[in-house]
Amino acid sequence: MSIVKNLSVSPEASNLWYSQDETDLFKEWLSHRVREVRSQLRNHSALLGQECVTINAAAILGLEKYLSPELTEEYKDRRLALQRAVLSEHRWHRALRIPHSGRLAMIS
Repeated sequence: MSIVKNLSVSPEASNLWYSQDETDLFKEWLSHRVREVRSQLRNHSALLGQECVTINAAAILGLEKYLSPELTEEYKDRRLALQRAVLSEHRWHRALRIPHSGRLAMIS
């Protein structure tokens, strides 16, 4: 057994999580990047596939799920299915009272 110190009541607590302003800035930046990438894809869609125009994968890394409303919906559906699978597996482990951490790690 180990005892974990409650860091949320320590003097450093304010440094543990992002402030609301920081979270809002992250969301604003993400929205801006999504609009920018979608705009670039619209502007260059006719030229994609030709040798002269390519999209830098690093420019859209992490934004793939936002490239279209359909991809966003697919991402959300997959994430929900994964969460359900992990929680179902966890409930099964608890019901059997047998630790199956390897199996849970594989499913998640």
